[in-house]
Amino acid sequence: MIGKVCDAAQAVALIGDRQTVASTGVIGWLTPDALLAALGERYRAGGEPRDLTFYFPCATGDGVGIRGMDHVAVKGLMRRIVSGSFINPRHPETGERPALTELIQNDLVEAYTWPMGATMHWLREVARRGPGYLTRVGLGTYADPRHGGGRFTRLATDDLVELVELGGQEYLWYPTWPLDVGLIRAGSADRDGNLSFEDQPLLSSALAIALAVKAGGGTVIAQVSRLVEPGERPAREVRVPGALVDRVVVVPGAPTGTGVRDDPGYLGHVPGAAARVPRLPAGPDKVIARRVAREVRKGRPPSSGSAPRRTPCSSWRRTACWTATASTTTCSPPSTARSAAS
Repeated sequence: MIGKVCDAAQAVALIGDRQTVASTGVIGWLTPDALLAALGERYRAGGEPRDLTFYFPCATGDGVGIRGMDHVAVKGLMRRIVSGSFINPRHPETGERPALTELIQNDLVEAYTWPMGATMHWLREVARRGPGYLTRVGLGTYADPRHGGGRFTRLATDDLVELVELGGQEYLWYPTWPLDVGLIRAGSADRDGNLSFEDQPLLSSALAIALAVKAGGGTVIAQVSRLVEPGERPAREVRVPGALVDRVVVVPGAPTGTGVRDDPGYLGHVPGAAARVPRLPAGPDKVIARRVAREVRKGRPPSSGSAPRRTPCSSWRRTACWTATASTTTCSPPSTARSAAS
């Protein structure tokens, strides 16, 4: 180890039994996959650490090329999870469901889910050493203790969300608890641990997790793609200062997402990159893409996702609404989709 720089095995060796580990990740983006893989390998080799709690505001891993939480979804290693979302579709080639989904479905882990916004605001309260996060968002939903309090499995018996009254109004109260370890992903680091995100599409919870972990005296471990010299980057590009980072693990060539590796055009660094993308051949995919494009409006940011295999929703076989083959979600297509299919 040189300064803060070490390999993944050395970094995860700092994690002890029954600690709480927070991780970045937005599906495949920002997922510290090498760190999670090393942690899983450590447990399989020596049976430690045990009974960890994992906190991740968004699904960490895409269920395909970036496994994320599936690396550590092992009974004995993982005791509890608290997350804003989970990945559920089957792998398009193997047909297997994510390992984390299997743990939840078989009631082998204490699983809780909170509204994604609550998971992010809760980090702020941990960072400022506040007693908890108070909000009216989520009243009457699955997060409300009267409707389960975010519990996903029978093993999840603790009350992580409380119903309180303040000024004659009801609120949901999320008490804070310390985070021992933070696993984050960035683009570059220097030997002092200053992080920049030039090859990542967003910052997401990286800074929030680092602040929250350090507020309780915990350890922050960053996975990066490259090491740079101090002063090589403009100071304005550093988004997480080195004072918040304890260890840096360099993983050259780590993918930005499944199928995306070392592509400068992915984030728009190459002018006209989109114009060089091959034209989509005629077929169902092109028909669907054109139909979706008609819904894009100027000034209204779209949110997009993808499914590796497509099957028409059983309830709306004649519409432009499609869902992943393995998904159990029922689609309710908008009126525009109905009229287009009629």
